[in-house]
Amino acid sequence: MGFFSHIQIIAKYASRIGQCFSTTRAINSIGTRLNVRLISDIKRNGYCFSDGVSMISAFLAQMIVDEMRLGDIPSLFQFRIGGCKGVLAMDLAL
Repeated sequence: MGFFSHIQIIAKYASRIGQCFSTTRAINSIGTRLNVRLISDIKRNGYCFSDGVSMISAFLAQMIVDEMRLGDIPSLFQFRIGGCKGVLAMDLAL
């Protein structure tokens, strides 16, 4: 599971252990060219309001739904990639 002895906050400690028991599913994007665009964070008065949040197009959201056989398209996806985590909100303008 890893080493968690350096984590002093019990809620964070429990969260890290809980991640070891969560389920993830990969999607197959072979043959699909994706356009990734970097956007600036939203920062105000020393606070970052967009940390871990970005946008996903309706097309890519539909690809995920089809591959995972979800049925309806959710407006938000949670992801974990290479030790990073965040959410992608569907943006119909993309």
